[in-house]
Amino acid sequence: MMIDDCDISNQIKVLHRTGNVHELQTQIRDIATPRDRFVFAADRLIRLTVEAALTLLPYKDSEVETPQGFKFEGLTHQPGNCGVSIMRSGSL
Repeated sequence: MMIDDCDISNQIKVLHRTGNVHELQTQIRDIATPRDRFVFAADRLIRLTVEAALTLLPYKDSEVETPQGFKFEGLTHQPGNCGVSIMRSGSL
């Protein structure tokens, strides 16, 4: 799983520290990191965080029909979830 539990509170989740996450964290903390690399690393960490957070949302079973006419058993988000995109300074 991409998320680890936190000892401080059961409401806090911590992004699992893989080699990739550790490298991205290093790049955004390094004063010598060029701006374009900093932006890339920060955006990537944000995407990883959002992807991990999506796994915590409630899902329900769902069956759909494929274009070939087969049944596929999958999942859909339960109603009531809301996401808000917050633009980073300088984003378009």
